[in-house]
Amino acid sequence: MSQHNEKNPHQHQSPLHDSSEAKPGMDSLAPEDGSHRPAAEPTPPGAQPTAPGSLKAPDTRNEKLNSLEDVRKGSENYALTTNQGVRIADDQNSLRAGNRGPTLLEDFILREKITHFDHERIPERIVHAR
Repeated sequence: MSQHNEKNPHQHQSPLHDSSEAKPGMDSLAPEDGSHRPAAEPTPPGAQPTAPGSLKAPDTRNEKLNSLEDVRKGSENYALTTNQGVRIADDQNSLRAGNRGPTLLEDFILREKITHFDHERIPERIVHAR
């Protein structure tokens, strides 16, 4: 048996021994010159990744979409509402019991979203619906 009085030479230590060892983060992994971002000028297809809304995104306009612009309803100036007309301030978070507690069924907005999801028609399942 070995002596337990001597220090263990295999201690796990941080590779950094200054103030940055207490500040973990991923920001230092990206190049500082911004070379990881796609360029704004056009490049050949597949040369760089595209992001939605970027200058490199493909043009999806055609005559049919242009003719529908006249009858399209804009929702920029309207509040988000439920089916009953109640305004929704935040539809991405549900009502919870405490900070990390369970989701409450009193959240009628969540129940409405679940109901809409449950009633969606799945074409593959229609064949077996008898």
